[in-house]
Amino acid sequence: MHRYIESPKIFEFETQITEVKQVGELFHVNLAESYYFPEAGGQPADRGTINGVKIVQVIDQHPIVHVLEQNPGSASAKCIIDKAYRLENSRQHTGQHILSAVALSMFGADSSSFKIAEPYSTVELNKKLVREQLDALQLRVNEIILENIPVTSTIINDLENIPSTLRHSYNFVPLRLVQINNIDTCPCCGSHVQQTGELGQCSIFGVEPVKTGMKLYFSFGLSCLGVVRNKLQIVNKLCEQFTCGDDILVKNVENAVQNVKFLTKKFNDVFKKISPLWITQNTFKTQQYVGCFIDFTCESADANFVVSTLQKENAKVIVAFVDGNATNITVCDKEGGAEAMQKKIEEKGFKMGKCGGNAQRRTIIVEKKLTKENITQIAE
Repeated sequence: MHRYIESPKIFEFETQITEVKQVGELFHVNLAESYYFPEAGGQPADRGTINGVKIVQVIDQHPIVHVLEQNPGSASAKCIIDKAYRLENSRQHTGQHILSAVALSMFGADSSSFKIAEPYSTVELNKKLVREQLDALQLRVNEIILENIPVTSTIINDLENIPSTLRHSYNFVPLRLVQINNIDTCPCCGSHVQQTGELGQCSIFGVEPVKTGMKLYFSFGLSCLGVVRNKLQIVNKLCEQFTCGDDILVKNVENAVQNVKFLTKKFNDVFKKISPLWITQNTFKTQQYVGCFIDFTCESADANFVVSTLQKENAKVIVAFVDGNATNITVCDKEGGAEAMQKKIEEKGFKMGKCGGNAQRRTIIVEKKLTKENITQIAE
């Protein structure tokens, strides 16, 4: 068993370096003994230093491999483990055990594909839960946290001593079991807290459908506190913008969204009525193309309307508008030159986004805000 399991409270130690191997620009270091947690079981590797040199990864091999940015130098090693980072990962890992156990016992939803990350950790369930079930799941997990139940681990060295009540069968030893009394018992190589009260609180912040069921985005402890704080800051800013309390914020936001949709529709209706005049005033001509650069925020449907209008009397049309930090260009060429236009743009050194279409009509995305002058030069 790794030493971090036997001695989970050691965060500084001294030992000997037994091997240093340079791999590319990094250095793989072996130690006579190591208390670092290597990346495994969905939990990231410990952070820390060896002789002041930053560790960028810890690999679960025998012996454990410590990947450093620089050569640590001397044969002796002064090792420091980032205690706060280890403890926060321990909270997420123990929390996931409880979350998965409760999801299984309450709703028959089994877990897989667990990963600790910042600011959210994730776990996949093989069953889709509705909002009411997710609320009940979160509530029960927080009740277990408040009960401050001991979290213990046991090393099983004999196959016959492996409990038959485990969800899966195991035919190897030693096997480490992490136990949360009357809640969960399962094999695990990760680091854990000693009492459920150390988890602070649990929040499920979001869900995502996956092929086998759903993915939960959750957090415990200080990570959870940080996410909640950030979300409260967003709520407070919105309340300031809408000059209202949080009790009616949602209603005000919904009304604002409806107003934007209404105004967008009104704008589109007005645009289509006055667009023939606007298009005439903003059309440019080159030797090959008739073009238009739309210099205000619009949608693809508006640009397509301009394209259709110009196509009525012109065989070669180019229409462009800025979309965020990119420029959307539509090229129509009845003679089949649209693909050649894309190559011409690429040759000018612009970074290209996702493009599509055929030789007669092509949508070209340039990942840069272009100007009317840029488009006119391209169409020459």
